[in-house]
Amino acid sequence: MRSRIRVYVVDESEFFRDVLQKFMSAAPDLIVAGETGSWDEAMVQVPEIRPQVVVIHATYAAPEASMPVLRFRKLYPSVRLIALVSRAAFRSDLGLWKAVADHLVDRRTMDTGLLPAIRAEALSLSEASSDDTGALRLTTVDPKIWGNPPIYSYI
Repeated sequence: MRSRIRVYVVDESEFFRDVLQKFMSAAPDLIVAGETGSWDEAMVQVPEIRPQVVVIHATYAAPEASMPVLRFRKLYPSVRLIALVSRAAFRSDLGLWKAVADHLVDRRTMDTGLLPAIRAEALSLSEASSDDTGALRLTTVDPKIWGNPPIYSYI
């Protein structure tokens, strides 16, 4: 039996963390190993919990609000980071999220995009190869939601 993918959730909204936890707990190959509403708490818990993937809800972030995310990336470069992005966050902070996330998932299509993204990032960890470019992966989004031109996967 294959081991389950360990996922950690970071979001300031307890409601959204609960939604994510319930959504991911339905997948037999995933386990939500922990969750928090604070990046400071995440910095302490991640070494103990040792998740393969961290899922964050990427909301609009002022530069000072992005500092904990950047610090987390620097401390834990081997942990894959998936950002659920809203349209507003995507348009205003695309540069930030490209810099820190391994994979972006459109929040409105989370039901079809999040689990495949988690599996892809966990697989990329287990199959790390010399030809891996480390390119950002973006789950294809619906042009009706995001407008034209459609945004395609960066792989």
